[in-house]
Amino acid sequence: MGKKQRNEFTNREVEIIREHYPTRMPIEDIVALMPRHTYDSIKQYATRELKLKRPGKAITWDALALLLKVKPRTKTEIAAFFGVSTHCVGEAIKEHRKKVYIKTYEVVKVKGRSSAVWTLGNLPDAPAPGRRRPRSRNRVNPFLAAAGMAQIPAGATGRVYKQAMDVENEAVA
Repeated sequence: MGKKQRNEFTNREVEIIREHYPTRMPIEDIVALMPRHTYDSIKQYATRELKLKRPGKAITWDALALLLKVKPRTKTEIAAFFGVSTHCVGEAIKEHRKKVYIKTYEVVKVKGRSSAVWTLGNLPDAPAPGRRRPRSRNRVNPFLAAAGMAQIPAGATGRVYKQAMDVENEAVA
């Protein structure tokens, strides 16, 4: 097998990347300006070599308020509607936190976690549901037995080892 060939970027292509990559220009249009390179090669060169970043997708407050006016929604539902990440939704909510509140919590089917349902208004947030951990029935607190507040369970569980405690000189030698 031969060595993988590398398609170097020309000075003009570097100028195109520097000019268009940090903007909201669709990446497909940037790739169309440089047909010799793939999306992945452009992205890697821009981020690793040129240390450039693409701007994140932003949600305007007007659009978010209009959506929440219709119906209260979770971050996941808002993210799916706008086609952005839940992190982006969280940033938009954090920016306008005094204008929205948590109406209730909804149990999500994935891992049984609860998700906040956001709506417009300036009311106090609904209390977060507590997480219940089932406690083992057979669990005994050893400190209660030491304090004389609980009876020590009778009967041996597990293996019981018996060892003679008298040491003979012959056994030591």
